[in-house]
Amino acid sequence: MSEIALRGLRESMGFDHIMGMKHPIRIRSVLLIAGALVAMCAAATDVYRWTDADGEVHYGSRAPTDATLLFRTQPRVVAPEGAQRRKVEIARVIDGDTVVLTTGQRLRLAGINAPEVAVAGKPGQPGGQDARSRLVDLVKPGGLSLEVAVEPADRYGRSLGYLFDSEDKDIALTLLDEGLVFAAVHPPNVAYADAYMAAETPAREARRGLWALPEFDVVEPGMLTDAGNQFRRVKLVVSGLERDGTDDVLRDSRGFELRIPREAAGDFPQRSQLLSRTLVVRGFLRSHRGKPYLPLVHPSQIESRE
Repeated sequence: MSEIALRGLRESMGFDHIMGMKHPIRIRSVLLIAGALVAMCAAATDVYRWTDADGEVHYGSRAPTDATLLFRTQPRVVAPEGAQRRKVEIARVIDGDTVVLTTGQRLRLAGINAPEVAVAGKPGQPGGQDARSRLVDLVKPGGLSLEVAVEPADRYGRSLGYLFDSEDKDIALTLLDEGLVFAAVHPPNVAYADAYMAAETPAREARRGLWALPEFDVVEPGMLTDAGNQFRRVKLVVSGLERDGTDDVLRDSRGFELRIPREAAGDFPQRSQLLSRTLVVRGFLRSHRGKPYLPLVHPSQIESRE
């Protein structure tokens, strides 16, 4: 554990005060917590602190959304059970999230989205060429392996999967960390959704790459001008809850909706826990009854709640 991390641990837990206590049982408890934190940091995971309804303080890597982050370590991905990888070679890079293998197979990287590049006379999007150029660099060295996603192909016939370099690092993590792409959740391909959000967060907070562009700013629902499958980050206060068919609907005072489909409902907090809360959510806008709405298909789409 680094000196900086130890100093942060000491300050965050009040060790200067605690070690002066005369209660050995409490001291032993603190030392046990410290040992657990050291182990978690060694395992390359994020460590949080939070207080429950009874006022008890907890530390761990799995925490509620309002927990305080003590240490952020390098995001990593852990392959789901049964996942298999095979060696591949890249023939060419189309854009920041799509490549062509030497077999002729077109591969779309699952879990991320890159701006479009110029093609067939159609202008590209800001940042599109930067993402493509970086992906070209990342796939050059060889030694790549492919893990096919749970849903192995999209509606365009492209294969879906994850590329790993010769050191077994997911290439998407580098693109996310540098702010060249953003995390995009499309069930059932959610195995690495949390890791991708963790990798993206520093770039987003530092307004690095794409995150410096105005189209990636957080906006109020009233500022939304279209629902044409555009990625948006939206801030709203949930003022109403209802069921519409198979969807759970969260609505703000002006009628903007967040819709949680039945198949994803079990992954989210109880809807009553979101009532009267201020949320920052993200995703691709859709239209329902002539109005834009945001489908929530995975909890990682809730960036924050207050």
